[in-house]
Amino acid sequence: MLAIKYYFRPLGVNQVKAFTSSASAASAVGTQTYAVMLHASTDCYVNFGGTASATAGVFLQADEPYIFDIHPSEVISVIRKTGDGNLEISELTQ
Repeated sequence: MLAIKYYFRPLGVNQVKAFTSSASAASAVGTQTYAVMLHASTDCYVNFGGTASATAGVFLQADEPYIFDIHPSEVISVIRKTGDGNLEISELTQ
């Protein structure tokens, strides 16, 4: 079976969202954004379009880049696992 790969290109739009023990939302991504690359400085949980928590989120390991498909104008919420940190969000398009 042939695997389909998707390639995205950067939009040049980046934001950094500090996170703590309370969930916080970043600014909505742009209307041309179809994927994001996320990089966290410490372990955390993120949620797309909802409030992040350990039970309602995706775990991101610190210092590992992750790429996710996303809907244009969607909001990313983040909360720490154990220590405060920063989530870098790089917007990508097709």
